[in-house]
Amino acid sequence: MTKIQGRVRVTLCGFESHLRYFVGKAISGNRSGFFYAVYLHFVSESVSLTLPGCFYSIAQLPIFWGNYWGNSNFTGVTIGVIQNHIMAYIKKVKNTYYLRWRSYHDGVEKINLKSLGTRYKDVAQRKLVQLQKLHDLGEIDFDHPDFNPAEALREDKPITQVLTVRNAVDSFYNAKKSFWSAQTLKTNQNVLEYWIRSQNLESISIRKVNEGYFRHVLQRLDIKATTKHYYYRHFKSFWTYLVESKIVLKDIVTPLRKELPNKRDNTRPKMLTIEEFDLLVKTFELDQAQKRAKYKYNDDLVQDWFLPIVAILFYAGLRRSEVAYQIRIEYSGLKGKNLIYEKGKLEFIALPPTKGKTERIIPISATLKKYLDPYLKKRGVINPDDYVFVYSGGAYAGMAVRARKVYEVFKKILNIAGIPHTRTLHGMRHRAVTNWIEQGFHTAEAKIMAGHSSVTVTEGYTHLTAKRLKEKMDSL
Repeated sequence: MTKIQGRVRVTLCGFESHLRYFVGKAISGNRSGFFYAVYLHFVSESVSLTLPGCFYSIAQLPIFWGNYWGNSNFTGVTIGVIQNHIMAYIKKVKNTYYLRWRSYHDGVEKINLKSLGTRYKDVAQRKLVQLQKLHDLGEIDFDHPDFNPAEALREDKPITQVLTVRNAVDSFYNAKKSFWSAQTLKTNQNVLEYWIRSQNLESISIRKVNEGYFRHVLQRLDIKATTKHYYYRHFKSFWTYLVESKIVLKDIVTPLRKELPNKRDNTRPKMLTIEEFDLLVKTFELDQAQKRAKYKYNDDLVQDWFLPIVAILFYAGLRRSEVAYQIRIEYSGLKGKNLIYEKGKLEFIALPPTKGKTERIIPISATLKKYLDPYLKKRGVINPDDYVFVYSGGAYAGMAVRARKVYEVFKKILNIAGIPHTRTLHGMRHRAVTNWIEQGFHTAEAKIMAGHSSVTVTEGYTHLTAKRLKEKMDSL
């Protein structure tokens, strides 16, 4: 028979007799010693009470009830275990009052005593109320080996605002919004809001959060290893902020890293080789030529913007949203003011702080100019606030090319060309940074051009080829 351990809430429905007697005994803590300062809730002919440390099974409760409280009629009983709660009270030993509470470890009951440092009952009762409140809010833990009532109630102790999970994540958002781009902040919000919503964590104390709440997401069987690492990164960022801000006392997220499955390095499959890029260009040009050959085909619908956009990604290492327009991202879309001319020739692309929060300027190579110049000549005059890449015809004529449209055309041409579908637009950014390093740029220089917040990020983007390393070795 399964026993009930810990603090238990019992609801007896249809209770009819001995109500006053029961309430009095429950509050006073008399009889079996199972009732102490219980929570009582009355609804018509029902009563809810809390039994701390009750060892009776559900089947035994009616017997227990009849034996101790007389013959009472009730129609049903429901029981729910309430976690992380300790019912404490005061006890006088000789001339000093002590805090006394029961705790359970592996089913074994333990009686605990800690001195309250006073001989006066009213003072001890006030301390009990304060300590119980601090415990319920997660500020202190009675069972912690270093728990000291005097230290917990010390008046000069710095006051830490006890936050709910909702307060904590809102504090995190406010602290990061001045450093992160809107898109980065939104990504973190998506992860943390899902975490809260999936477990109804909104109103619980942030200091009652344990590893299990994160494992609930990280150990899901229906998500890939890369997704688990994605969640973990955002959880770690959030919890690190809480630790540094002293909102929580212990880092419980970092140790979870070793529990994650190995993530396969899938960056290289995302990167186009130079041969694949050339094939992509040829396939697109062939596709456009076939469309032009069709009867009554509207030349204004030809996607002249596609090749210069992917060339910028491949050679200049810009993000897709920095070249094409993406809704809800303030900095998205390359504009006329981002094109820097010297002596009438396009020489640089200059970008304000975007995702990496750093300004950057990228020299335009001769190879990239071969793709940009024909388009810009056809495009005509571009004012400083005009988008560089726009639709030339159709229902969206004159409007900025959307990042989603670039992605759709890219995937279509990959399929026609027979290039592996694992290649991505962002993989071309990785390719650009790798090419810069292989061509002799210092990592710090590549960092500036890529717009990374640190060299460490840049190093994660570089994937030096074995062929290049062999060439360097042979030159020694």
